[in-house]
Amino acid sequence: MAPNAYNITVLDQSPTVVYSPYRDGPLDSSWRIIYSNSPESTYDATHNNENLSSGTSLHSTTLSGASLKIDFKGTAIYLYGTGSADAYTTSLDGKDTSGSPSDDLLASYTGLDYASHSLVLTTTQNSQLNFTSALLTVGIGEAGASINKTSIDAVNVASDGSSSLNSYFTTFGNGPFSTDHDATGYPRIDTTGDGSKIMFEFSSASALFVYGTTNYDHEIYSVSLNPTAGVSTSSRTFNDTSRWFAYDNLVYWETDLNRSLTYQVTFMNLAEGKYMDIHSVCFIVVGATMCD
Repeated sequence: MAPNAYNITVLDQSPTVVYSPYRDGPLDSSWRIIYSNSPESTYDATHNNENLSSGTSLHSTTLSGASLKIDFKGTAIYLYGTGSADAYTTSLDGKDTSGSPSDDLLASYTGLDYASHSLVLTTTQNSQLNFTSALLTVGIGEAGASINKTSIDAVNVASDGSSSLNSYFTTFGNGPFSTDHDATGYPRIDTTGDGSKIMFEFSSASALFVYGTTNYDHEIYSVSLNPTAGVSTSSRTFNDTSRWFAYDNLVYWETDLNRSLTYQVTFMNLAEGKYMDIHSVCFIVVGATMCD
C-alpha cells in the first residue's frame, strides 16, 4: 500500500543539511549563517555573551563551488532561497539542472518515485546565493491512516531548578555528560567527550525528529539507526557548528519507519572538547503534524 504523503520543512540551520566546504565561515570562502534580527555588529567574538540568535535564519555564500546536500526518502522536494539564474546547478540523484530561480524558489522536483533521493545544489559563480529551507514530501504510514505525535524531553527539571536525565535515554562513554546547561530555559543532555554516546529506543512510530542546539563550540557527530530505515542505511555524520547560538534545531530526522519494529538511535560525539546535545525527540505515530 502507498504511504501517506506528508510534508515536512527542514530549515537551513538543521545540521541534516550538509554544507561544503564549511557550514559557517567567511561569505567568500564558505557558507555563512545570517539571522534577520542578529546584526553582525552585535556578535561577541569573545563569547562573554552567549550570542543567542534572533529572527529567521538563512545560509549565504558568494563562493563558486560551494554546495549543500539533502538526503530524503519521498516524492518531492522544494528548495527555497534566492539566487541568480545560471549561477548554480541542482543535481537530483546525479542528474544536473541549471539554476532557474522563481521568486523565493531555487528549485523543485515533484512526481518522483517513492524512493531514496539525494539533492545537491552547487554554486557556479561568485554571485550571492541564499538558502532558507527545504520542503519535502515524504511517506509516513499507510495512505488514509490518521497521524498523531508524541514528544519526549531528554531532561527532567524539578521545581527547584535541579535537573536529571530522563530514564528514556542512556549514555555511554567517558563523557562528561551534563543536564545542567540552561536547565530552566532550554534543558538538554550534552557531552563534550569524543566517542561519548547518547542513546534511546522506540517502537510503533512512522517518523522520528530530534531537536537540540547549534553553537560555535559544537562540531561533528554521528547518528546511527538500528535497524536501518529511510536514508539512514549506515551511520551518518553531521556538523552543528554555528557562530550564533540557536535553540530547537532539527539535529536528526528519519521517515519510512516500520511501526512493528523497535529501533535504537545512537548519537556519538566525534570531536573532543566540542558539544553535542539533545533537547527532545518527537515521534509521528500513525495515526498529527510535525512537532511544534
